[in-house]
Amino acid sequence: MGRRPVKDKKMPYEYPQFAFRVTKETKNRLNSTIGEIQESMNRSRDDGEPFVNKNDVIVRALDMGLKQLRRK
Repeated sequence: MGRRPVKDKKMPYEYPQFAFRVTKETKNRLNSTIGEIQESMNRSRDDGEPFVNKNDVIVRALDMGLKQLRRK
């Protein structure tokens, strides 16, 4: 079980970074919520599907939230 092997694995420095500042309380709250969602998504994934990581959750949440904000 686990993620499928990646043939041409990239190094962390090959990915651009996206960062912003928040308070410690906000960071703890966000990390907790993101972790809960990650666990839930991994429990409900089909066999053979790759595990969802926290980065996947964050990007998906941003995409969904920004799409809703754009509609307003």
